[in-house]
Amino acid sequence: MVNKLKYLIFFTSLIFTAATSIAQKKVKYKNLFPLLQSLDYKNAESDLLIYLSDTKDEPNPYYYYGEIVSAKLDSTEIFPTPTAYDSLIDVAIEAYKKAISLIDDKEVRKNDEFYMAYNRRDLRTGKFGIKISDVHLDYENKVIALQKKKSSVAKLYTLKKEADGTFATLLKEVTRISDKFPDEKSFMLRTGKEQLYIFDQFNEVANTYEETVIAYKEQLNSLNHPFYNVTIQKQQITSWNGFKTSDHSSNYVAIAYPDYKQYFANLHEQIILSRCRLFQATMKVSFGQGRRLACHAILFSHDAPEIAAELLNS
Repeated sequence: MVNKLKYLIFFTSLIFTAATSIAQKKVKYKNLFPLLQSLDYKNAESDLLIYLSDTKDEPNPYYYYGEIVSAKLDSTEIFPTPTAYDSLIDVAIEAYKKAISLIDDKEVRKNDEFYMAYNRRDLRTGKFGIKISDVHLDYENKVIALQKKKSSVAKLYTLKKEADGTFATLLKEVTRISDKFPDEKSFMLRTGKEQLYIFDQFNEVANTYEETVIAYKEQLNSLNHPFYNVTIQKQQITSWNGFKTSDHSSNYVAIAYPDYKQYFANLHEQIILSRCRLFQATMKVSFGQGRRLACHAILFSHDAPEIAAELLNS
């Protein structure tokens, strides 16, 4: 109720401001309608507001006021706060709803030239005519579309918050791992069976972050706002020090983050290969130097040291 009151006050103040800015100016809607019909909103808006300040019971002016306000959305910023964007949506919705409440058969008969876009052939009778239901449906769909835009903007902020929170979790994991293993060599040498789950746990969080970022991009792009085109960039990690000091750069339209998944995939592969070499050396000692084994040819995991078996099966 409070929010509704806010945008009603905003809506009323716009009309009052326009009406008082050009004192005593009289506007005839029949002269204004051609500008509105041709979508010349820039030249029509001030006169329309003046007309609405004097006339409260005509639906077509309210419909076009909804159109004018809706058109402003493409030039209104969503970030860093959606207040102005949401307020415009609220005003446009109120204008459309006002128009819906005022349209009846009498209005269409009296001002049919305003509704000729809805003059359609009746499939049953074959006659042309304007149906109130068609007009209502069009206006109602505009309201629904605006409500979806507002929900999408709210979802954007939710996704952005979730992505930032998930990345904060990733950084905590980076700190925990780098505190335990000061360099890449120690990580590879000291990683045992119980530590192998580091890969799965870390990648699970990294996957969640990537999925959230992609969902954010798709959500923002769905608005088709000319101000915003999200770019996402993965930053390559080439060293343990780069892993330890990694961070992301994230504003509302440009997101860059470390490619943790690829870095851990590389480490995982190196650990597997090193354990394979260890296993091969063990087999050579056991069966003689003349026998050669390839890692992919190992058939029985119980023949290998426990850690090698775990890695090779992963």
